[in-house]
Amino acid sequence: MDFMKVNPSFSLPAAVDRILSYADYNADDLTRLSVMESGEEADWYIRMYYREKVIDSVLNSGRDLWIVGRGWNNYPKCNHPHFHHISERIPFANSLDIMADARINLNVMPWFKDGTHERVFNTFLQESVSLTNPSTYLKENFKDQESIYYYELTELNHIPDIIEEILNNPE
Repeated sequence: MDFMKVNPSFSLPAAVDRILSYADYNADDLTRLSVMESGEEADWYIRMYYREKVIDSVLNSGRDLWIVGRGWNNYPKCNHPHFHHISERIPFANSLDIMADARINLNVMPWFKDGTHERVFNTFLQESVSLTNPSTYLKENFKDQESIYYYELTELNHIPDIIEEILNNPE
């Protein structure tokens, strides 16, 4: 997880391979599979780590941010005046209504690097703008600043500028 914090472009399997090769550890498939079994926890941890940083970049810019989901009462800045927690749990259909009301839906991708999250497509269907870190799949299928906006995990300080650009160009 420490490796992925400083190397966010690596997928979990690529990070495991790199770490094992640095350690000169010749892992067979069974050993790699054993290490990868902890992948869900690692994916969750690194995604939460970056979600916090993404949200910090928005809040630090003075913009309001509305959040849906569990566990945000544990977020260190949950009492920030621009942080608005809508609900812990809501029915899926209601989440689509919230997406439709939003001008921008901010997404942090899971740690696979060649796919997407259904949240991106649901954002499109609700006629909102998806602001997300890219994946290979997204870059191959959606041009930045046309149907989607991308931010880079290594340049989170640019997120407020991207949000400003989107809001200043409502079309």
